[in-house]
Parts: sequence; structure tokens; C-alpha cells
Amino acid sequence: MPTALANKAKLPSAGRDRRPFMAALAIVLILVGAVLSALIAIMAGNKTEVLVANDDIAAGQEITEDDFTTVQVSTDAAAFIPVASRQNFIGSKALTYVPAGTMVTPQMFTPDSAVPAGGEIVGLILSPSQRPSEPLEAGDVVRLYSGSAFDLGGAGGELLVDAVRVVSVSNNGGTLAVSVLVTADQASALVGPAAATQVVASRLSEGTEPSIDFMTTPESTDTEGDTTSEGAEEAAEPSAEPTAESTEG
Repeated sequence: MPTALANKAKLPSAGRDRRPFMAALAIVLILVGAVLSALIAIMAGNKTEVLVANDDIAAGQEITEDDFTTVQVSTDAAAFIPVASRQNFIGSKALTYVPAGTMVTPQMFTPDSAVPAGGEIVGLILSPSQRPSEPLEAGDVVRLYSGSAFDLGGAGGELLVDAVRVVSVSNNGGTLAVSVLVTADQASALVGPAAATQVVASRLSEGTEPSIDFMTTPESTDTEGDTTSEGAEEAAEPSAEPTAESTEG
């Protein structure tokens, strides 16, 4: 009898019912999926449409409607140009080279009216050995020589442009993309070495006047022209009066 009781005690007991646990887990997974779906919907709803370069844009190129396409982004788009502002940049000029597919910013362009007649914007690529150790900044005045990052002997060191204004600077992993404002004659001498990355820049002292500069007050030229014209007319009148008197006499 004691042996029978001992055998009964060793019989396996029935396992716990796990169905309530599985049901709870299923509910949790459903809730998590619903939350994720809601977040995705919210993020999709917050997308902003911004301008993108449709093709490669060269430095100094005048911008047309066809130069822009659009893309929707869900990130912070405050730094980029919203599609609603497209017309504000049609007719402006690119300050630097803009690769196709780049989301554009206002700093990449300047109003065409700010570029004086005969002025052009040329882009340069400068390695650390082709520029001053202190970073260049927009507004600096620089002198440009021919020369590469690898060989400054031979023709290297030849003066290309005496003094030009830096329009924009962007750092691409230590290599600077620099745009400068030059005259048409200077551009002719500069574009070849610039395309071959054979340009070395030195910064000039603050206050150095560039050979050509942006027009900060475009209307002042017309005003001065009118004043000169009026002055010429007034100067002509006194000389005309004695002639008339002499005729009468």
C-alpha cells in the first residue's frame, strides 16, 4: 500500500493552460502595430515639397524654370527652398556648382541684378595646399595663381587674377568649392586652370578693392547718370547764350 501511494505521487501533473498568455501577447503585438502605423502616417503627412536641381548647374549659370524639380522630404526642410518660393529664384545666378539631385538652398543663388554688367561667377576647387591655412570666407578678396596641389614648379605661380571677391565657400571633406566674381576677360584666363584644378589662392588684406564687385545699390548708377546728364545740359546752356547774342549783334 505505501508503494502504491508513492507511485501515485510520482505521476506527472497536468501543465498550466498557456492560452491566456498567448492571447495577451497577441493583443500587445496588435497595439504595437497600430502605434507604428500611426507614426508612419503622421510622418508621411508632415512631408514638405522642396526644390531640387534637375540637372547639373554651373557656377554663374542663370536659373530657369527647367533647372528645378521637386522632392518631398519628411526631415526638417527649413534650410531648403520650398516649392512655393520657386519663382523667387528664376532669373537668379548660381554662386557655385550644384550637382543634379541636390536639394538647393537660398545661399546657392544670388539675384542677377547684383552681378554687374561684364561680371561672371567662376567656380574653383581648392585643396588644402592650394589655399591659405585659415579658411576662406564669402566676402574675402583673393589673388589667384596657376598651380596644382602636386606641382608648383614650372609654370606654377603665374598670376592669373590680381584681386577678386569670394562669393561663396563650401567645404567638401577638406576640399573647398569656391566661387569668385570676375570680369569677362579674367574669366577667359581662369576657366581653363579652374577646370583642371590648377588654381592657387592667396588671401589679400582686408579692405583690398577687387577688380569688380557686386552692385549693392544698382539704382545709384542710374541716378549718377541722370545727374551727369543734367550737368552736361546746364554746362551747355551758358555757352549757347553768348552765341545767340553774338548772332543778334
